[in-house]
Amino acid sequence: MAKQVILEGLYDYFGHVDHGLNEDLLFPLDYYQGNDRTLFTGIYRGLIVCTGGLVEEETRIGRIVRISVLDKFRNKGFGREMVTFLEKRAKLLDYQKIVLETNKAWSGTKVFYQRMNYKQAGNKPEITEFFKDI
Repeated sequence: MAKQVILEGLYDYFGHVDHGLNEDLLFPLDYYQGNDRTLFTGIYRGLIVCTGGLVEEETRIGRIVRISVLDKFRNKGFGREMVTFLEKRAKLLDYQKIVLETNKAWSGTKVFYQRMNYKQAGNKPEITEFFKDI
């Protein structure tokens, strides 16, 4: 079900899903195992409503990935709770910094991360990068 939440989020934003660009979603239970790569789900009333992953980028740096919230549960605090949970998890793993990226065209998503005190680190052609010292 977590995979479906992520795929629905990708479809909502892009209008299609290119499975070739999402190798981690082919076998997510295999890909997201261990302390260096973990995928979490947020459950509300028995339903998986959001996902978020934490991947070790390098020593003491974690990368937040796969933040996705089902459409009808967006703007209700589930994304914020997931990111806050991942930040706490990163601290437990002794990370000092979190990085993440989002599509440059997703202005609402960029504002979301800025409100959570993430700072813009740079831009790639279609990507905005953020970081936060923890």
